[in-house]
Amino acid sequence: MKHIMRFWIINFTVVVLSVIMPAQENNWNVIKLSGDTLSNCSLQELNDSLLTIEPHNGMVSLLQVDSINCLFIHKESYPGTGAATGAITGVVLGAVIGSATYQKPKDSGWFGGMDFGGQTISAVGGGLLGGFVGSVVGLIVGASIGGDESYDISELNHAQKVMIIRKLMSK
Repeated sequence: MKHIMRFWIINFTVVVLSVIMPAQENNWNVIKLSGDTLSNCSLQELNDSLLTIEPHNGMVSLLQVDSINCLFIHKESYPGTGAATGAITGVVLGAVIGSATYQKPKDSGWFGGMDFGGQTISAVGGGLLGGFVGSVVGLIVGASIGGDESYDISELNHAQKVMIIRKLMSK
């Protein structure tokens, strides 16, 4: 039974994360040596001297690799989505762990073994604690996903430019 529950928790978590967390798009800004900027481009194909790019207007362009000054990408961060995902996951995992670790009180002491809510209260407490911890962790992870990346390739030789662009395209 424990293995089945773990299986469903893992599946639930994967589904929630894949639905809630948006995919990162590769929208590059290409700055040419002339100073012109091609905004929101997708790097499509690279041969020895030409880079095929597709701006969001749909006009595919060929660009000489040696004419590129800088490649810049802005990646969005998602602190709210991360916190929500972490909270949902934390509540589910906390409730399951709280319920699974419940122990009936021993018949001793002042209260003589009184059980104040039993396994249900243990599950609720675990869910609350798990939700809080999960939302804090999710907030941190969601905020750290984003960030800007800039690659100045103006001072590099042709082979180095091609190598860096290939690495960027494989991301």
